[in-house]
Amino acid sequence: MGIATAQICSMKQVAAMVGSPRIVTGRSVLHPTGDPALAPEAEQMLRRGIVADAIRALAADGIPHAA
Repeated sequence: MGIATAQICSMKQVAAMVGSPRIVTGRSVLHPTGDPALAPEAEQMLRRGIVADAIRALAADGIPHAA
């Protein structure tokens, strides 16, 4: 049993091709967990939402861990 991971990625097809079991959609290729065009408060809310999605993916049952 390995360490559970969630990959934050804007190119979900690539993550799926390499076998990532938990894929969370990121904002963009250059800024997967943020958007520098947003106001600081809005970007912080965006970042918190993406990280919360990743934590929920880690807590999901029924997904095998990498060996």
